[in-house]
Amino acid sequence: MIGANGTRMRLILLCAALGSAPAFAADNDGDGVDASIDCNDTDILSFPGAPERCDGTDNDCDGRADEAGAVDASVWYRDSDRDGVGDAASPAYACAAPPSYVAESGDCDDSTGDRSPLAEEVCDGLDNDCDGVIDEEGATGGATWYRDLDADNHGDPLSPVVDCHRPDDAVALGDDCDDTSAEVHPGAVEVWYDDTDQDCDANDDDQDGDGFSALDAGGDDCDDVDATVYPGAEEVWYDGVDQDCAQDSDFDADDDGENAAAWGGTDCDDTDPATYPGADDTPYDGVVNDCAADDEYDLDRDGYATVEGGGADCDDTSPAVHPGAAEIWYDGVDQDCDGNDDDQDADGYAADVDCDDEDALAFPDSPQFDADCIPLGRTARDGHLRGGGGCASAPAPGGGLGVMGGLLAGLAALGRRRARR
Repeated sequence: MIGANGTRMRLILLCAALGSAPAFAADNDGDGVDASIDCNDTDILSFPGAPERCDGTDNDCDGRADEAGAVDASVWYRDSDRDGVGDAASPAYACAAPPSYVAESGDCDDSTGDRSPLAEEVCDGLDNDCDGVIDEEGATGGATWYRDLDADNHGDPLSPVVDCHRPDDAVALGDDCDDTSAEVHPGAVEVWYDDTDQDCDANDDDQDGDGFSALDAGGDDCDDVDATVYPGAEEVWYDGVDQDCAQDSDFDADDDGENAAAWGGTDCDDTDPATYPGADDTPYDGVVNDCAADDEYDLDRDGYATVEGGGADCDDTSPAVHPGAAEIWYDGVDQDCDGNDDDQDADGYAADVDCDDEDALAFPDSPQFDADCIPLGRTARDGHLRGGGGCASAPAPGGGLGVMGGLLAGLAALGRRRARR
């Protein structure tokens, strides 16, 4: 391609190396070409017939620089669809890219910009990226599939595959929590408390879903099939169900150790822990703490309520004192609560001033006695009976014996009165 001029050039360079270059009239660049015909006598690589190079210089002195055919020209490829990648079957050699040519080749379809090594593979039935494979794994627009190694139609969520078509070992659902066992997947029958989450709901020990594990699984839910029963749940009393798992009686709402009377127990007030049979009771406060209603106002248990409680027992500390009790006279105690302990004959005079406290007709200034309980009758001196303010004219029956009998009766009454004093 260099031709005769090329041979000459090699000869000149050889001679120059040996120190015996041929003589010319003028050859400033030493290329062996006379300056009169050298288009650039300052460049040893430029002379008529020199090989054209891609250096911006007219090396062969034909009036053009870097034309096609230069010895170091690049190869370019036609890019008809202008997608940046040319057709390898349409090369061109030039220092610069000709119009519609590019440096990269490999376009498998130079008629459309949608197909080239630079294109993204999409699920459209075409080899978009020109790699020889159509709609391969990872193509844009492909569905996400999940590897299903245990063939239970539930894939491993950690093994996604994007593909235009479902791979043979993949499924559309990626929800399997154990892809090594076909018995474990969403919707499988859960076997409770076996340390295996068959249905993949992250729960193997809380069957009723109340947030508390069953006792059988090491938890504290006392009934794991009832979502209303768990530690801390609101207790519904007297229904026979231990909602709060406190393991106490469902019929002892006040937790005083006694079941409610209404449910077969003995607690008369199951809302007050201080009230139960045998509890300390404060009398007369209206609260029957010991559940013995009959003694709230009958402390001495004599069968009569105290006056404070609406009864008539005048002393609720003594069972011998109550309405109807046998009165012991003159002992300072009103056993029968009638307000009288010293007027046995109820004549209105206490025993210490009564003429005879066993005779309701014998009292001071009565028809029989004077104010000092002296019996009324004849005196021994005048033979007349004594009347309230003077002497009576009528003789006493029986004469002197009558007067004597009256005196004896008066003395006896006076003796009894003094004895009581």
